[in-house]
Amino acid sequence: MRSVMSEPTPSPIWVQPPFEVSRLQGKRILAEYRLWRRHHHKAIGHIRVSTPNHAGLVAIDLVMPTTYPSVGDGTVVISLTEQQALHIVEADGVSTDFVYEGVVFRGSDESEDTRAWTRPPKIVVPDEIT
Repeated sequence: MRSVMSEPTPSPIWVQPPFEVSRLQGKRILAEYRLWRRHHHKAIGHIRVSTPNHAGLVAIDLVMPTTYPSVGDGTVVISLTEQQALHIVEADGVSTDFVYEGVVFRGSDESEDTRAWTRPPKIVVPDEIT
């Protein structure tokens, strides 16, 4: 049974899309994402875009695979803010359609890795993207 790790969101985060919705919807994206302290994943997932609201804004989610508790067990859904959405850039179109520049944090942009913790994050990379 596949599970979905997501934080309850009372309402969507409405943003101005960095590209046309049709160019983003369902496309593959390579992203490094932080699930919790020192536990980063780098994987290929897909972009999910909501229907535009009355103001023309959309909610953009990254639906990424997770290896917890084991490979293929589920996905994590990360809702992007407008600032985070600007980190989506076009890729070569061969292995992925888009790349997320930087690290996207599941909860907040505040990283515990930037505090007084001297050890680097553990980055989990599935074999298919190395």
